[in-house]
Amino acid sequence: MRTADTALITAQKSYTITPNIQLQLIKAGNTMTYGEDRILDLRHFERAPNDYYAICTLNNSDKHFETNPYLNLYGANAEISWGVGTALSAAAPLKVIEQHFNSSPGRLTVDVVMSGLLNIMDREEATEDYQEPTASTVTVKDQIIALAMGGTAGYKFDAYNSYLAFTVAWDSEDEVIDSFIPGDSFTIYQGESRYRKIKELLDLTSCVMRLGGDGQLHVFVPRISGDTWQASYAYVLHDYVQSALPDYNFTYECTQAGFSGVAEPTWPTTDGQTVNDGTAIWTCRAFDYEYNNTASTANHAFYAKSRVQRVVMPNYIVVQSPDGVYAGTAAHSDSALIRLDHYEIVDVASTAMASSIATAMLLQGKRQTDQGNIIAPINCGQELYDYVKVTDSREADFKIGHVAYVERHYSNNPVDWSMEIQLGEVGLRRV
Repeated sequence: MRTADTALITAQKSYTITPNIQLQLIKAGNTMTYGEDRILDLRHFERAPNDYYAICTLNNSDKHFETNPYLNLYGANAEISWGVGTALSAAAPLKVIEQHFNSSPGRLTVDVVMSGLLNIMDREEATEDYQEPTASTVTVKDQIIALAMGGTAGYKFDAYNSYLAFTVAWDSEDEVIDSFIPGDSFTIYQGESRYRKIKELLDLTSCVMRLGGDGQLHVFVPRISGDTWQASYAYVLHDYVQSALPDYNFTYECTQAGFSGVAEPTWPTTDGQTVNDGTAIWTCRAFDYEYNNTASTANHAFYAKSRVQRVVMPNYIVVQSPDGVYAGTAAHSDSALIRLDHYEIVDVASTAMASSIATAMLLQGKRQTDQGNIIAPINCGQELYDYVKVTDSREADFKIGHVAYVERHYSNNPVDWSMEIQLGEVGLRRV
């Protein structure tokens, strides 16, 4: 969730909502800010892993966009902020890629089409080939920094040197991203997308990336519900578990790697509290947000919901070195129903690293599994990969999952202030 003050969170749960929308456009040193007095319709989409898009219809009845010569908006930097009352929460920055002037009887409008910076990064092609040296000691983390144009100790890819530089914020890391060295298995071919190379590296880990409202690339390990806790098991940093009798209001994150004890610990039920377990330490984590249709001003209601039960695809991961000396596997229980294998050839130097990468890739597949969707009043701070809970009193059930799609819609005629969110990446990895 984006940072939002308490007043905004409380206000957006109210049954009486006063929308507050702001579109800020910056071009050639000019800053233009528009609100509900000019915005007629706004659709704002975010879809994991990298699709950010918006289209805004602005009132041009006073010929505002014709009498001001600097208001050729294509190429402008764009920021959309959603809010209630006086509070606002800024979404990930965009770029104006199209501007449409529309004329119909009694109506003059301008449509502004905006694309996300990661969409643009996906179209940035390498200008030359690159082959990582066999003896390289550069980790996945430093390769991502170099691809984002941060560059560390002179390590930078000239193939992408002419593009916009991004700062990478490392919100959390798994055991692979800062220790695995791809070596000569990492290559860049002329014409390859800069974004796709970053995604190729992230897919070897349990980390994801999203563009924040601050314009930084945020890399982190998303929360998950986790599998059932096991005794005397080697847990690594950012593993997640549930108790034998799970309370799905919480999940438990391994914040100190180690072996679990012989008896299950007493799990805390306050976000942020810790518990010792053998040599491991667990920290209690609540979900990022809850949608609940029980009538109450303390709840963020939803209008409609669907839930999906679907096989994880792929559900059996094999990672091995090119010579076949080192290999590791990870399997989901769904593989006993319908086995769908994925093989990854990577220059690993140990069986342990092959197993770690296989486990991380399986987690990626589990997060991407389609789990359903809801339609609700807008949550101004909702972000991709948030870990949310949907409680449905009509069906007496709940659903917890990762947000993989957000569509917000504002309209002043007819009035609409609604949002659709998708849990799990619908349409991915289908048979």
